[in-house]
Amino acid sequence: MRTCCMPAPPSIITWGLYATATIREAARNESDANDIVTAAIHYMKENLEKKLTLADLATHIGYSPSHFSVLFSKRTGYAPLTYFNQLKIQQACQLLDFTDMKVNQICYKIGIEDTYYFSRLFSKVMGMSPREYKKQKKG
Repeated sequence: MRTCCMPAPPSIITWGLYATATIREAARNESDANDIVTAAIHYMKENLEKKLTLADLATHIGYSPSHFSVLFSKRTGYAPLTYFNQLKIQQACQLLDFTDMKVNQICYKIGIEDTYYFSRLFSKVMGMSPREYKKQKKG
């Protein structure tokens, strides 16, 4: 027998509503993280020619650098600046493939002023130098 001061045990309906609300909140948080990452990637693509820092990216998105970095890494598997460098190298590959631009011109086009750094970064990502890549037969 229950006394007037003891709370009633939660009903199955109450637990069901709580679980549904929790699942919705988790989905909303995941959706927000996806939107943040998508916005960050869009910003990176629009600013390939610039030298962006983690702080620049985080400020644009409206998060602290550490929180933004965690969200971005969880979603993509890459740190934000690593991802940004991958985009730069991807753009460099397209320019090497489809233009007559020289390596030093491409380097500046993607926002890297040091040609030696560009060559090292390209080699690290692609497994060959930009010049070797350009010489390869495509198709």
